[in-house]
Amino acid sequence: TARRAAPPAPWQYSAREARAEATIDGVPAGQLLCWQHVKGEACACGGSRAHLFQGHCGTAIAAALGVGRGCRTGRCRKPHPADALGDLIAHAESASGRRALLGTVAASLRADIDKGSRSVQTSRSVQ
Repeated sequence: TARRAAPPAPWQYSAREARAEATIDGVPAGQLLCWQHVKGEACACGGSRAHLFQGHCGTAIAAALGVGRGCRTGRCRKPHPADALGDLIAHAESASGRRALLGTVAASLRADIDKGSRSVQTSRSVQ
């Protein structure tokens, strides 16, 4: 009997599926992470963004957050976090002292968010 794969989480997608980026408390997850820290570069965020995953594969992290397709080289020598989104949620909850509200934002709303809107397509409390 063939085993069926679990359906993708709403923030994961393939080229044929609608793109949806994860949000944490209404903020796109990719905006909460200090990407300069991931790259191992000096940053100017002043600690306002999460300093996680230094030296890890940024492409794999972006895919886990719903903003990319993932590392496809097959020869990537950088570590890939096991649960980048879960780690970012845990960091947000630790920083705020409360449960995070997890949601998604579709690519069609992305332009509005980039302009300052906090529109969230769906949301649920992280259990």
